Amino acid sequence: AAGHPTGSVVAYAPDERGLPVLALSSLSGHTSDLLADGRCSLTVAAGGFKSMADARVTLTGEARREEDAAAAAALRELYLARHPDAFWVDFGDFKFFRMTSLKACSLVGGFARAGQVAPAAYSAAAPDPVAAFAAPVCGHMNEDHAESVAAMVAHFAGLEVEQAAMVGVDRLGADLTATLGGGG
Repeated sequence: AAGHPTGSVVAYAPDERGLPVLALSSLSGHTSDLLADGRCSLTVAAGGFKSMADARVTLTGEARREEDAAAAAALRELYLARHPDAFWVDFGDFKFFRMTSLKACSLVGGFARAGQVAPAAYSAAAPDPVAAFAAPVCGHMNEDHAESVAAMVAHFAGLEVEQAAMVGVDRLGADLTATLGGGG
């Protein structure tokens, strides 16, 4: 409806500032909406997102189509580095857009864990140096040391644990899920 925001699901690649780069088709309604009014938001869900209890961040800002051919070629390379099978970006109806300014950043870590991150703080942040290793570390721990993971949860949380899994690792520690034993 005219004047109302629309939602869409799109893939993105972060640029050097962590702002989204999009490859959009001129055949899509969201592309014409963005061309008419560059105000937009992008919600990025945590890997494995299943419910409202899972983490997500919404970046709100302004986006524009990249008109400069050399800059668009650089965005193409950046996008393909993130999405190597995105052969469709070379179809004639696809153009590259980027968020050029960040107006707000809303972080939701799950129920009762939400807040705002100042755009300047978001822009100054650096990727977590451990995040790139999270999946292999969690996989190794869950496949080869499942009993130890459960024992750590039992020891540090003081709970009877039937099983546990490591679901995330970052510079601040590890995230674990557990199934409690003993009917608890």
